[in-house]
Amino acid sequence: MKKNILINAIGRDFFNFFEPIVYDLSLNDKWNIHILIENWYSSKNLVTKLNKLYSEKIIESFYISPRMDAKMSIFHLYNIHKSINKDLKRIANLNIAYYLTISTINRFDKYIINQLEKNVKIIILGKYVRYYFEFKATEVQKILYENYNISFHNNKNNKIIENNIFYNFIHKIRRKKLRNYFSYFYYLILNKLRILYKKLFILLDRKIFPYFFLGKTFTMSEFDRLSQTGSNFDLLIVFDKYEELVFKKILNNKKIFLAKYPSNKNCFCDKIDNINKPVLSPVSAFGETGKLSDYYSKVLLRDIINSLKELKTNEIHFKHHPDFKSKWIYNFVLLLKKNNIKTKFISSDLPYEKIICNYKAFIGLTSESLKDARACCQNCIIVSFEAASQFRYNQPKFIFGKSEGIGWIDVNGNYKKDIFYKKEYQYSAKYSIVEILNNVLDSVGK
Repeated sequence: MKKNILINAIGRDFFNFFEPIVYDLSLNDKWNIHILIENWYSSKNLVTKLNKLYSEKIIESFYISPRMDAKMSIFHLYNIHKSINKDLKRIANLNIAYYLTISTINRFDKYIINQLEKNVKIIILGKYVRYYFEFKATEVQKILYENYNISFHNNKNNKIIENNIFYNFIHKIRRKKLRNYFSYFYYLILNKLRILYKKLFILLDRKIFPYFFLGKTFTMSEFDRLSQTGSNFDLLIVFDKYEELVFKKILNNKKIFLAKYPSNKNCFCDKIDNINKPVLSPVSAFGETGKLSDYYSKVLLRDIINSLKELKTNEIHFKHHPDFKSKWIYNFVLLLKKNNIKTKFISSDLPYEKIICNYKAFIGLTSESLKDARACCQNCIIVSFEAASQFRYNQPKFIFGKSEGIGWIDVNGNYKKDIFYKKEYQYSAKYSIVEILNNVLDSVGK
């Protein structure tokens, strides 16, 4: 008898991450697949794809939430709570046995779990558990060293972390955009109001609106907050060996497995011309910053030039994050052109599995896109820049764990030349997500 599995997928991650899982599950007669889409910056092609999956009887049903974004108003937030509370009541009639998600802490997850029976088995795909490594670096490094004799050399520089409020203000002063004391106090007051608004937004999102619709509030434990994943699960599937080792120690009463990244079967290098490929780079890690500081412009330019030299190409393509358009890149591109480097922008709607094999290498700042690209192509060279990545992470190399198949240029611009040698990448993980679901879940108890 088939079992009903409910998959909660973030819209922007569907093609790179969830679609391969859906197809793998459909190959086994064990599952009836139901999909919920948390509509964060979804591709315009998503509805077409879901309708296709439904018409081909690969999935039994799907639901797309109202649009969500980081800048939505309080009124829009209220309507989201109202809508998903009403719409997700349909889950109670699906007889769900397994719930697959990347988190159990967000509003969408909370409303979903509220509709599930208590005996439903919850499986978390630890796509973002690396945040625990960032926030609890000392504890994690101690676990790895004392239990597995794995040590880390922390590459730090003396530059300030330039993504904070003070730096942004000083940077505007230097660019003569804040010219007098009135502007100074206006900026500080405006920033204070933004902080208060954010606190009010969180209060409404996690306390007031949930209590109004469900009679309960959405709480988070310290582990929930630090891991951005949640501790309410029966099975945690991670994609990095160090993450597996650490969480088995921290959560010793939980089932934790290491799996291959879901898009690992999508390489199509054997079907295309491999000569004169350009290089691809993500531009998301600096967020919506308008202009980079001299330091970050310098180290990013240095690492790109050295990478292109090693790769014997002078052409690089850039891909925006699906959530936003980075403004800093347009000024930075002018620096590249002065160094006779050709540039091009490609659509943020294009999933990596559809494009990565068209590139010789994927280089740039530390982000989840590195893992997406690594998984999609066994031949593409993947290299991350440690210095520029410190804009976002204090220890970028460390928080990516073992980071198999990813080469690094350190904060001083040093690197091993073999990170630019083409070699076929093979996962150390033995099983896919679906193999774990098929073989392990029946033995997992509540």
